[in-house]
Amino acid sequence: MSNPSIVKAEERRKPLSTVAPIVVTALVGLAAIWLVAVPLGPEACALSLPGPRNCFVSQRLDAALLPTIMIVLLAAASMVVCLVWPRLAGAVRWVATITLVAATVSAYLLVAWIPGLAWIDQGGADLLS
Repeated sequence: MSNPSIVKAEERRKPLSTVAPIVVTALVGLAAIWLVAVPLGPEACALSLPGPRNCFVSQRLDAALLPTIMIVLLAAASMVVCLVWPRLAGAVRWVATITLVAATVSAYLLVAWIPGLAWIDQGGADLLS
């Protein structure tokens, strides 16, 4: 016969172990963006002055906003699905982790190397001219 308090503790730990890989992957992804991609950026910027778009930290800050929102929303939605529908938690956990890794890699490249989102604070009109 098992102790009911031990069973309840195990039931409480299960949701935490289900969402832990999602939380860790999202935090590592956000750290890669905000601690590496935004402050450092591409090395090619040092070769030309003034540098092209996305060479300045202020421009990479603007470019990092949308990928950050995407990663946070993806992680939050995955955790909600895991906690609300425990039967799907195993599959969702793996799919969410793989998706978050892919989102982190693409976000890092976008923020650090590709100047595509650096025009957000300037308005879209400058992009067309």
